[in-house]
Amino acid sequence: DAVINDNTGRDLGGGILATNNSVVTINGGDISGNTTTQGRGGGISMDNQGTLLDLTDVTVTGNRALANHAGGIDNRGTANLLRTTVSSNETFGNPGNNRVGGGIWNRDRGSVLNLTESEISNNAAYGRGGGIYNNGGIVTAIDTSIIGNIAAAEPGNEDRSRGGGIWNSGNTTGGGGMIVFDGVTLADNSAQGHGGGLFQQDFGARFEATNSTISGNFAGFNARTGGFRDGVGGGFWAISDGSVVLNHVTVTGNQATRGNTDTGAGFRVDSGGNTLLMENSIAYGNLRDADTGSPIPDDVENVIGSRFTVVGKNIIGVATNNPITSGNVGGISAADPLLGPLASNGGLTQT
Repeated sequence: DAVINDNTGRDLGGGILATNNSVVTINGGDISGNTTTQGRGGGISMDNQGTLLDLTDVTVTGNRALANHAGGIDNRGTANLLRTTVSSNETFGNPGNNRVGGGIWNRDRGSVLNLTESEISNNAAYGRGGGIYNNGGIVTAIDTSIIGNIAAAEPGNEDRSRGGGIWNSGNTTGGGGMIVFDGVTLADNSAQGHGGGLFQQDFGARFEATNSTISGNFAGFNARTGGFRDGVGGGFWAISDGSVVLNHVTVTGNQATRGNTDTGAGFRVDSGGNTLLMENSIAYGNLRDADTGSPIPDDVENVIGSRFTVVGKNIIGVATNNPITSGNVGGISAADPLLGPLASNGGLTQT
């Protein structure tokens, strides 16, 4: 097995730097404790759209970008991770800077990240995207866990800290920024600002989840210090001209600190051209005003009106703002689905 540990680089790739059309293939190994002092990719930097990274049964852990983005992996090309763990990597920054992608930065519109039977856990960004920052590229996750990641910043810049698990940005007028889940658990992530599990913005950004669970995420909580501030979208918050599709997805146990009805502790979808399709899914048991002793049930905030469409049988506990009037509205129930805590129920991820 490969062992690439405790190296230091100034600019790119504390452990590995690949440029031009390089191919890096590792079957089994450990990439840990590497550092960049000024550049991106504490563990690995794939610094060209022609690069290819294949990791199988690899651990990428404890790497740091001290003054830039991508604590674990900086991917500008194509990265395929199979049964690989990206854990406890971190970005840092000077006061006033926004450092993104504690675990992975999927850097450009042409960047592709494929995660299969993998885990992105306990990474931290001194800004946005504690687990993954997707800057216009494509991220596909299958049977993967994205858990316990943190987005938090220094005092005065808390609002920059969004997307504890994932930040998804269209980043271009031509559209881009796509996250696809199949059999994914997005759980126990936190953002000091908004979007505890996921934050999405910009034209053309898309989030599509199937057979997945979004649970236990927290918006408005600084997991570094234990402090609270105003937070919206405990599970996720999608703004701008993008789209969200939830197909057989459960959104439960998420929290947000804002106390008003514009919170969306489960999820919030804002206007500006956004659409949402919810099919045979559950949003129930989420709480706003979560930093008080009297949290309030709050599952969905529908800002987009008739562009929120339901298909099949759905359970929505408490919905605020606009009524849901599009699609099979008669198929919405507010009955308690009697959900249990996350547990290993026979699949590759907890549900």
